[in-house]
Amino acid sequence: MILLIASFFLFGTLIFEHGRDLTRMILTGVILGTLFRSLTSFATRMIDPNEYAHIQIASYASFNSFDMDLLYIGVAIIIICLIFVWTIRHRLDVISLGYNVAINLGENVRAVQLLALAVIAILVSVSTALVGPIAFLGLLVVSIAHLLTPSPYHSTLLLSSGLISCIILVGGQTIMERVLGLSTPLAVVIDFVGGLVFLLLLLQRLKKMISIRNLSHQLGQQQILNNLRLTIPKGKVTALVGANGAGKSTLLSLIARLMKLQAGQILIDNMSVGDTPNDALARKLSILPQSIQMEPRLTVRELVSFGRYPHAKGRMQKLDWDKVDEALAVLDLNDLADRQLDTLSGGQRQRAYVAMTYAQDTDYMLLDEPLNNMDIAASRSLMRVLRDCANIMGARS
Repeated sequence: MILLIASFFLFGTLIFEHGRDLTRMILTGVILGTLFRSLTSFATRMIDPNEYAHIQIASYASFNSFDMDLLYIGVAIIIICLIFVWTIRHRLDVISLGYNVAINLGENVRAVQLLALAVIAILVSVSTALVGPIAFLGLLVVSIAHLLTPSPYHSTLLLSSGLISCIILVGGQTIMERVLGLSTPLAVVIDFVGGLVFLLLLLQRLKKMISIRNLSHQLGQQQILNNLRLTIPKGKVTALVGANGAGKSTLLSLIARLMKLQAGQILIDNMSVGDTPNDALARKLSILPQSIQMEPRLTVRELVSFGRYPHAKGRMQKLDWDKVDEALAVLDLNDLADRQLDTLSGGQRQRAYVAMTYAQDTDYMLLDEPLNNMDIAASRSLMRVLRDCANIMGARS
């Protein structure tokens, strides 16, 4: 019960006040970790060292001994929770598209988040009561599931996560005891590996950026860019603001390799733009130029499907059409999917172009004046959608 209350207090605060502040979440974890280490250090000075050794061993999760009285209750609770999670799997798919998109699709985001939090807290409480605490098992399992599972849908991710966790626990315990003959608790190994995975995820996230170093460019005799140094992080909305002719479009064109680099270096996730093959770059970065010409008889769905060309090469599979449907939903174009481009307003057509860029499913989207032909209300709506797009892309890193 104490663990449940603490979970709701901590994560409930994160959801309602700073639901998208990953840095604050990490900082909270660091502070709590420091607190517990301090309490542990204090305990070693207050009790006998031999007694502390017994307490330390008992504090690790053990899969060899558990309370049989709690087992049947725990199994019943787990089954109920799993059935409930399966019933809301489609709602979780919608939530993963971002707050504004989910709201637009009629989903109560906060309610689903709290329901998911409640299930997580209950399952963690049950596992802790049965075998003891395992700090990084969830992070380890989810990371492996997202790495090995090709589908983004929770119906698949839930099944693969359950299977992977069983393999880790049963296989790990078998290897530790039967193969290696060790008495070390499996939880120690899981926490060690999970901690490494956590650090790798943080380091990987830090490397996800566009780095521009000493970039210079001139058109004719005019110097457009001069020794520019800039870092553009992944998962963020970065705006380039400046007067006409300041070099904003030139910079975007150089990043996307639409213009030849004259001096300096541009790195995308530590890959040099000049040395990266075209098809690899197209799967990493997409761009919507300031002016674009399209066949007016194309439908919106057909236009958006062209965004999948770097992946499908014209042979669309189910996953590609799923990405097209996702792009249409994110940009609120479902009602216009079968309309031809020449029947749309300027603002609607601009959203269709953005949807095509989104369907390309890249880590970075470069949009050159994406608010062209839009009124104030449409511009604000698109900026909210782009914020959600950035959140989705950042979550996939």
